[in-house]
Amino acid sequence: MSGGVIGKLRDGDIIQVEIDIRNLNGTITTDTDLSSRRADPYLAQHADLSADTQLWAALQEVSGGS
Repeated sequence: MSGGVIGKLRDGDIIQVEIDIRNLNGTITTDTDLSSRRADPYLAQHADLSADTQLWAALQEVSGGS
């Protein structure tokens, strides 16, 4: 997760969060091109993440993100 899209955001980036409470879906968008950015090298996975959260993060990473 730390190497994902959220890890590429920087202070000052403008994001838009939309939540559909009927279908329980959410999206986060930004006008900033994050494809050329690297994740912040100081971010790291929290040591106390549960196994299912770690699995979800690994699946997100290999599938190209959310």
